[in-house]
Amino acid sequence: MKTISLIDTSTFESHIDGLIGMASIMAVAQRKSLYLEVWEQVVDLVNTRDDLDLDAKQELLKDVEKRLRERVEGFLESRKDRWKES
Repeated sequence: MKTISLIDTSTFESHIDGLIGMASIMAVAQRKSLYLEVWEQVVDLVNTRDDLDLDAKQELLKDVEKRLRERVEGFLESRKDRWKES
């Protein structure tokens, strides 16, 4: 059986963006175990980068974490605004 990816994995950045999207969905839906699974995939993907040293990998993970937090917070704010309008 062949697995079909729901995210674009053609480049490292698109793969990271897709994982950020999936993680944000799981965070908003409060699916902690699924969120942690996706985060594990992020860490595994970052660890495939042989061109980065440990410090660079840690910085990349901090950036991904920041982008993820911003995405979740942005979504929640948009829902608050939508709720106020109705």
